[in-house]
Amino acid sequence: MKENSFDTPGVFKLLVLFGCLSFLFVRISGAILHPALYEAVPQLARYYTHNFVADTGASNAVSAVYLDYRVMDSLFEVGILLIAVTGILFIAGGTGRGTGRGLHE
Repeated sequence: MKENSFDTPGVFKLLVLFGCLSFLFVRISGAILHPALYEAVPQLARYYTHNFVADTGASNAVSAVYLDYRVMDSLFEVGILLIAVTGILFIAGGTGRGTGRGLHE
């Protein structure tokens, strides 16, 4: 039986803490360093609601924003999610293929 050299729940807690702190840092620094961005949000919303049919040809505003305005953002989010899941499986000890064991031994 293989022994892990690190505490898996401890590593998971550390990753969750790091993720939460990173999220808070981005939100706080964005509000402090770029206040004009937060003031521009209502103008962007008005632009999208008035021009989405002419810009995209879609009859649904949600589909227009998601599939046309933000398609690259959505694809990169899928890639980041794939990398995160792969990293979690790697840290957790793999899938145990061929050994008859799963993530928990």
